[in-house]
This record gives sequence, C-alpha cells and structure tokens, in this order.
Amino acid sequence: MSRKFFSFLGTSDYVPCKYGNETYTDSEPEKYVQISTLRMLNAQEWNEADSIVIFMTEDSKIRNWLDNGHKDRNTGQIILNNGLEKRLNNFGTRARIEPVIFPIDGRNEQEIWQLFAIMIHQLHENDEVYIDVTHAFRSIPILFTVLSQYARHRLNINIKSITYGNFEGRDQNTQIAPLIDLTIYSFFMELSDFAYQLRKFGYAVDAKDFTQEITRELGKLFKGNNEALNNLNQLIINLQNFSENIFICNGPDINKGKHLNKILQFSFNETASDNSIIQVITDLFKPIVTEIQNVFPSGTYNAQDNTLNCLYTARFCLQKNLIQQAATLLNEGLIAHMEHTKITDKNQFNYSINATSEYKKYIERYSFISSLLNVGEYPAENWQKEELKNNKELGVTIKNNTPNFTQLHSIVLELSEIRNTLNHGHFGRNQPGEYNKRLKNIYMQLLEILKDDIN
Repeated sequence: MSRKFFSFLGTSDYVPCKYGNETYTDSEPEKYVQISTLRMLNAQEWNEADSIVIFMTEDSKIRNWLDNGHKDRNTGQIILNNGLEKRLNNFGTRARIEPVIFPIDGRNEQEIWQLFAIMIHQLHENDEVYIDVTHAFRSIPILFTVLSQYARHRLNINIKSITYGNFEGRDQNTQIAPLIDLTIYSFFMELSDFAYQLRKFGYAVDAKDFTQEITRELGKLFKGNNEALNNLNQLIINLQNFSENIFICNGPDINKGKHLNKILQFSFNETASDNSIIQVITDLFKPIVTEIQNVFPSGTYNAQDNTLNCLYTARFCLQKNLIQQAATLLNEGLIAHMEHTKITDKNQFNYSINATSEYKKYIERYSFISSLLNVGEYPAENWQKEELKNNKELGVTIKNNTPNFTQLHSIVLELSEIRNTLNHGHFGRNQPGEYNKRLKNIYMQLLEILKDDIN
C-alpha cells in the first residue's frame, strides 16, 4: 500500500498567502498550495514507497514547475521565483516527486479519454490517495471524480483526502485562505453505492466493515448534531444487520426482529434534521426503507420475536430476485412458525436423553415439525424418525388440527425440490425453472393458510 498525492498545476502567477483549516495553518505565506497541503498531510514523513504526482501541461510546466516562469506585466522583466519542482525537492520528504505532462488539453471527448488513461495509469492496487483540486482545469475535476470512483472499484483505492485551497475566499484581516476539505463528496459516493446495493440487491457487500466506517466518518463530520446523527447511524446499522441476515439466511435473528422492527418503525418525518447534509444522507435510504416497510403488514405489526418475519422477508427476497434466500426462508420459516404455534406446551414434548439444553430441546422440536411436514399423510404407525416415534400422539393431533396440512406437506415438498436443485447446482437434477414465479405462488398460498395467525 502506497500513499499518493495528486495535484494539478496551472499557468497563473499565484499570489502567496497563508492556507489553513481547523487543524493546520501556514506559518508564512505560500505561493504553491501544493506545499501547504503536503505540510497539512505531514508528507515530510512519507517514504520511498509514496509519491507526489503533479499533473501539468507544457505551458504550466514552463510557468510554474520550472524556475522563473513569469514576467512582470509592466516591465517585461523575468520575475525571479523558485518553481514548484525546486520547492518540492527542498520540501524534505523521501516520497518520489513525479511530474506528469498532459500532452493534450482535453478539448474534446477523445482527448478527455486520453487524460483519463494518463491519470488512471498513476494509480495502483490499494493506494491511499490524497487529492488537491485547487488548480484543476476545464473538465478535470469532474473527470477525476469519475476516475476516483472507477479506481475505488477497480483497484480498491482508499481516498483519504480531497482538498481545495480557496484563495478568493481568504480572510481580509488575516489573509488566511481556507483549505477546504472536500473528502465528504467521495464519502457521499461510497454511501450512495451502499444505499444503491441495498435497494438493488437487498444486501450490500462488506456491509459490516463499511457501516463501521460510516459511523466513524459521520461522527467526525457532524459534531454537535447528536440526535440526528444517532438516528441516521442507527438506521444504517439496522439496515446492515437486516441485510446481512438475509445474505446468510439467519432466520432466528430475522424472527427476533431486533433490527427489523426498528426499520419498520422508522419515520422519516419524525427524524427530520435541521442539518441539511444529514437530511440528504438520511433520504438516501428512504427508498429501501419504504420497500421493506411495504413488504410487511401496515399498522400494528410488531416484528419483535415474531415467527412470521421470515415469511415476509422471503417476499422481500423475491422482489430482489434472491431465489435461494427466499426458498430457504419460506421453508425454514414455516417450520419455525409451526414449532412456535403448534407445540404450545414445550414441557409436554418427549425429548431424547441428548436434549440437555434449551437449545438442543428446540432443535428436537424443530426437527419434529420438519419431519412431520415431510411425512404428510403417511400412517403414524410407520413413522421412522425418532422424534416422530417419541411424539406420535402430538404429531397426529397437529395433523388433525391443521386444516391445510396436506397443502402444507405439498408446499414443503416443492420447496425441498427447489432447494435441492439449487444447492446441487442443477447437477443430476432438473434444469432451471421459473423459480421466482413458483416461490411467489408458494408465498401467496402460505399467506392464505396462515391468515388467522397474521390477523
């Protein structure tokens, strides 16, 4: 991993001034904002693996990279001045100084693509990137924005800093020009990607690590907005957890509903923030939150410790074409719901001698319901599974008191066939079918069968 500083050099005869922000201020006026920015970044401590890349044209090379590049407008005399090259060489860093010449100006689409190729060539896998856009010209700022997004996905770069030295905005009393931190805009792009993945696919890759990063960055950016920031952080954490539970088919956590219930209860009106930036970020997640809320029954539905959660989550999975997750949650969610509603007295269940903990007891009850749904109308006297033989009377009672038991048996068989086909990669099994259509049909059947439990 190397640190890379990127900056652009223009042709103007820059007026020296002090640059500064909350954490750094020049001790003396500086002609080149690149020097001020590098001091702020403590680039004196960088090593040979790091580099300082300055993009320039032939004209800006003559005027500002090399020495004495400007003339006095009145006298025509050369103005004696150390160019940026010499200033960087005297800066006191071991980082490599790399001037990169733009042979073209980017005046048309073809030239812009050439500039893109030149800049991307300077980036490598896992680089830490620091960008100064103060003197970026023409289309370069937007081009570099696109390039950084591309490189983040292609090369896994980490954009650590984007700064702009606002000379025109300098304080008239102190003559200090603000060194503006624009890193938040790169952060916004990452955050937008995160929200897009959630909405498009139902889950986000590396969501857990990114959620921690989001929490840290938001905390640094918006000090003093504790309530609004906390609401946003909690929403992101809840979405991340729900997303992860879907991705790994964590039915028990989905049914516990700790994070899901908070998503369902989240109100964008009640959590509106006076901070416009926090509100903009919060609104990024409005589409996905609305989609999740619309999947579940409106009104008084409580997802806390609700064994119907997997059923509705499966519907959400189908909307995102998460076929395997939907099939798994429909099947296992049905079993979990029937274990909860059909075995009301857990102490009356005949456990094996191996059921030495509450968890193991639950597993035996769960396996019992699963086996019962699979045997269907098979006579009780011929049941082979140990958990069925030990609880034959309970099994018969559940069958007789479940009006749609035969239909549930057929549903479980179809779900098992779909899951087996998917899990075995279709080898030696049926070719891909209309899974989404079939699973939607199963979902609608279960919705009808379980309507009394839902209401």
